[in-house]
Amino acid sequence: MADDELRLNTVERFSKQSTRLVLEEHGHCEVPAGCGGVVLQWHDPEAGLPVTVQLIGSMGDGQVFIDGEPMQHSRVVLPYGTHQFAIKLGDVKGPHWFMLAVGPRNADVVPELSSAADGTWRATTREPNDDWLAAEFDDGGWTPLAAAPPIADDMLGYSAYQYRNALSRGGVALGLPDAETVWVRSKIDVRRKAGEP
Repeated sequence: MADDELRLNTVERFSKQSTRLVLEEHGHCEVPAGCGGVVLQWHDPEAGLPVTVQLIGSMGDGQVFIDGEPMQHSRVVLPYGTHQFAIKLGDVKGPHWFMLAVGPRNADVVPELSSAADGTWRATTREPNDDWLAAEFDDGGWTPLAAAPPIADDMLGYSAYQYRNALSRGGVALGLPDAETVWVRSKIDVRRKAGEP
């Protein structure tokens, strides 16, 4: 019998290898019967850092923009370099706070890159010009955001798990001004890990 015939019903014939790409978990699924599966995808490490971006906070809604473009999915690949993050927060409720957690796709809200109380995250309650998403927009007159006080458990609601997880990994919740809508901007640097070429 030919070798191909012997392997007809084996999974080995579907196996693939790459010297350049990395096979990573993209997602998973579960079914009522209790079994599940995992969705894998190939990733080119040279393309950037695959991350999950999560917006956590006391607002009713919010939209995140990266380099002027609205995020369509929470899982993205951020090329190495500096990226302009802009966030429009609506229906802000007290206590007024938010956290942007950016971390590896395969971890639960690991803020490898995150909102920080370092003066680089700035906000305004006055509707800005249309070019507020651009990297070159001057937000020098906007207010630097400071760390929010600890959030009481009964104020966390649906965000409780994400908030505690991000906080335990170094994430910082930032306080927001009292307003119907708040616009926030900052830059995030995506760098290779030490030892990577």
